[in-house]
Amino acid sequence: MALTEEKQLEKLTGTVERIVFCDESSGFTIFVLHTPAISTVVRGTTPLLKEGVSVDVYGSWTTHPKFGKQFFAQNCTVLIPTSTDGLIKYFGSGMVKGIGKVYGEKLVRTFGGDLIRVIEEEPQRLSSIEGIGPKRAVQIMNAWQEQREFGRVLMFLREKDISPAYALRIYKHYKHATLSVVQENPYKIAEDVWGIGFATADSIAQKMGIAADDPRRISAGILHTFTTATSSGHLYIEASDVISKTADILAIPPTSNEIPRILEILKTHGRIIAITHNNKIWLGLAKHLRIEQSISQSLLALKQYPRKRTFDLDAIARRLITVQPNTIALHEQQVRGIITALSHNVSIITGGPGTGKTTLVRSLLEILDAHNITYKLAAPTGRAAKRMMESTRRYATTIHRMLELDPQLMKFKYNKGNTLVADVFIIDETSMIDIFLAHALLNAIPQSAQVIFLGDIDQLPSVGPGNFFKDMIASEQVATTRLTEIFRQAKESLIILNAHRINHGEFPSTAIDVPPEKKDVIFIKEPSAENLYPYLKRLFEKELPKRKFTPQDVQILSPMNRGIAGTHALNHFMQKLLFPQPRPKVSFFGTNFCPGDRVMQLRNNYDKNVFNGDLGVIKSVDPENQSVVIEYTQGVDVAYEVDELGEITLAYATTIHKSQGSEYPVVVLPCFMQHFMLLQRNLLYTGFTRAQKLCILIGEPRAIAIAIKKTESGQRASFLQQLLLNPEFGNESYQ
Repeated sequence: MALTEEKQLEKLTGTVERIVFCDESSGFTIFVLHTPAISTVVRGTTPLLKEGVSVDVYGSWTTHPKFGKQFFAQNCTVLIPTSTDGLIKYFGSGMVKGIGKVYGEKLVRTFGGDLIRVIEEEPQRLSSIEGIGPKRAVQIMNAWQEQREFGRVLMFLREKDISPAYALRIYKHYKHATLSVVQENPYKIAEDVWGIGFATADSIAQKMGIAADDPRRISAGILHTFTTATSSGHLYIEASDVISKTADILAIPPTSNEIPRILEILKTHGRIIAITHNNKIWLGLAKHLRIEQSISQSLLALKQYPRKRTFDLDAIARRLITVQPNTIALHEQQVRGIITALSHNVSIITGGPGTGKTTLVRSLLEILDAHNITYKLAAPTGRAAKRMMESTRRYATTIHRMLELDPQLMKFKYNKGNTLVADVFIIDETSMIDIFLAHALLNAIPQSAQVIFLGDIDQLPSVGPGNFFKDMIASEQVATTRLTEIFRQAKESLIILNAHRINHGEFPSTAIDVPPEKKDVIFIKEPSAENLYPYLKRLFEKELPKRKFTPQDVQILSPMNRGIAGTHALNHFMQKLLFPQPRPKVSFFGTNFCPGDRVMQLRNNYDKNVFNGDLGVIKSVDPENQSVVIEYTQGVDVAYEVDELGEITLAYATTIHKSQGSEYPVVVLPCFMQHFMLLQRNLLYTGFTRAQKLCILIGEPRAIAIAIKKTESGQRASFLQQLLLNPEFGNESYQ
């Protein structure tokens, strides 16, 4: 908020009488402010406060439904007193680490109004006070300097319209170097600080007077172009597109010579690489090429490592195809998958629903158990790991938890220098793994191990960048078994049969000859997206109860977030439909979070140990302290303050992308022409295969037909396939 705006807000000056709540990590504070006229509750993001300090708060009055009139502070400034009594209160409040009430009074009595200068310029003189040694004197000086520095940062960024919460986030990253970093190159914060994007950094820069064609701005715009591409899965961009896309971002003419000039500088400094492939010049961040090179090297090293374990493969194959008591004879493809996995250091097993992946994996695990071979099972998400554990009856975990991330160091405990211990690693839902997770995983797997990747190649690619699973298969350098046979029980499921129809480019059908009790697909032709809402009301109030389903069994999966049939609108509708009575709430940018709401985590938060895509239910809400507690499906309770609620979203409806690795008893799948830009065959296929017992497809036949015909979404700009075929690929630079 700018200072000109601050003048339009109401100002209160007073003393902090009592701290009701304070989250030091976010800066969100609720406190009682005493002024000569009144005492009132103030809430907002503030600098660290202590009882007894004087503050100026700028904001407006609000009425809390339970606690009445309160003051919402948009800015808060701690006032440094000048009188002796004021200084005693200030330093005795504990605002400065190392000084409490006793020492605060001693210091003020000794140095008087000169105390602040002594702390800043002659901290060694503090040791003249009994009980304050040289170590504590330095601690006091450092704490004072940090507090003053954050005050300066807050004031500087406030003038640039940056909220206190963002200012705190920036300061925590850079500490005392914050002002020098921001003043030297404000665009650096967009690279370094999570949640601070290019637009925020550019706003600061413009208010600092940085010109539109400043090299720092153009460099940041180029890097932002690559960041934007990664959000669509691409690691590289054609050179001509980099120039045009960057020009659009920066709102400068694409004919400007500055963008090519800065590109050359970034290449010279090793930030960006250029690769010629298929007579095209591709540009990308050098770190992305290094990651793909490392993944390729790890896979090839695993593949070539001398094998120590041998199996009697003929005997195993004979036993697998023989019907024995309490066992199922496997299909030829399943046997081939097991034999391939046992005889190769790295292998892939891929297949759609009903093709017997689960039966194959169970049989493989029984063989490993019989030979006393140790193994670890893992998947990219908590829900996928839970499904793996339920289907195999063995312990499975997420890849993140298997690697044991240290949130303090932001590094995994298990890596190239400290590898995991197991003979075999079986990784499920590999199509969900992006290059960053693949890199970390392969770094932590010892070269002597065997790795088996499971997944469905026809599903959507990973939300993160790269094409790890598809590139491995396309390279033909990793032994791959494709399961295509649909088993008898699966043929009685319209969900599975229609999933394969979609995958083969055919329109889904409910006219397939299956018993009435097996009719697990409902197709509703509906030309208008507005009519989706009356149908949902009827579905949840009448039809689902008839089928013995509860609201907790149902997941709505939409192709996109925006629009009438997007997740945002659907979530607000479902929240009101399922909870018509008022509930306690905490609001964040127009969304109310209440007890019982289904929510999803939107980013990896290593401090809270929750990850992108984790689903949970709000367990409790504290309107006074503006916080919520979420119980996640893995049985973990996690607390969020109000300014952290941007990390979660309501999840009665989610995007199909976000549903990867999950299954739900009932899936409602809207598909309308408003989803046109995102309609793809693998999108519809992925949505269908999330349903376990009932899939309800509602929408326009034209939109569904378009989705089935479009198959180009898997084409991502990545080079792992080429690197697996030629490890030297990309080493030659273009001039």
